[in-house]
Amino acid sequence: MKKKKKKKKYGAPRTSKRPQSVAEAGGGVEAAALEGDPEAQLVLAVRYVNGDGVAVDLARGLAWARKAALQGERKAQTVVGMFYFHGIGVDVDYEQAAQWYRKAADQGDAQARCTLGAMYADGLGVERDGLLAAYWFMKSAIQGFGRAQAYLAGMYEDGFGVPFDPREALVWLRRSAAQGDPEGQYRLARAYAEGSLVAKDESRAEWWLRKAAAGNQPEALYELGRMYEEGRRVAQDDQEAVAWYRKAAERGDVDGQASVGLAYLEGRGIAQDDILAFFWLETAAGQDDVEAQEHVAMMYREGRGVVKDEEKAQSWERRRAELVATLIEQGRMEPE
Repeated sequence: MKKKKKKKKYGAPRTSKRPQSVAEAGGGVEAAALEGDPEAQLVLAVRYVNGDGVAVDLARGLAWARKAALQGERKAQTVVGMFYFHGIGVDVDYEQAAQWYRKAADQGDAQARCTLGAMYADGLGVERDGLLAAYWFMKSAIQGFGRAQAYLAGMYEDGFGVPFDPREALVWLRRSAAQGDPEGQYRLARAYAEGSLVAKDESRAEWWLRKAAAGNQPEALYELGRMYEEGRRVAQDDQEAVAWYRKAAERGDVDGQASVGLAYLEGRGIAQDDILAFFWLETAAGQDDVEAQEHVAMMYREGRGVVKDEEKAQSWERRRAELVATLIEQGRMEPE
């Protein structure tokens, strides 16, 4: 196995009853929303997104959220930003997302401030700017937002946007982890495992890793899978490893996807299945996993889990070769 989205559930059984209207489900929320109440409009938006008492309708959800946002409802502005950031019912549009997150951030919304900081850190929809990233992370972190505290810790650890300061990094990382943020817990686990920021301590590393995995942090789920595959601090167990890899894969972790694919391909820890192997390996390959791309090319060439197609096999081999060359040039991979 390789070392290094959740499936939708089926809907309720068919029924002859019509879905409830929002007014019936929510005691007049629809009426209040139609009268222009921004809080009711936001409630209505969330219900359409989640299918809470009504049929899911993302377009209506966005329309109602936008109505509330235009009236200055800050949480609605954050929700509209999420629609565009994640591409919920619309095309991903980072510039639009940044505009709405900024409106909410200016009004003090901690989640919006954290996300806006992340957008400046990564250059999504805005020009990359470490100072502004740190500024918004700090604003959110001071409000007690755990994810922002974890990200701010990373800024201090890397010296990006703020002076390099391992002690300050550890302070913020511990605050994030202590209040239950899975990202902060995973990063603290990694710090204990690597001996960075703190003295190396495998017991504490495992404890925090399991806390992060309980919060469904994808990388933590994957790392637990590796522990069971390699038999580190636990009895070696391929079935348990695959179970954790699958959880990571279903939450979008590319290493988890590649590992589940290889498990199905090899029949290790799970029944051998070429079709499922191809599904997971192609998913990982599409996210530029080098090893997965190699296996996808092989499966197209041999017709395993997919219709045999030499042209597609060669296409994947070319894509892999280009990626490997780039990674070597960047110093992120040793020459093969």
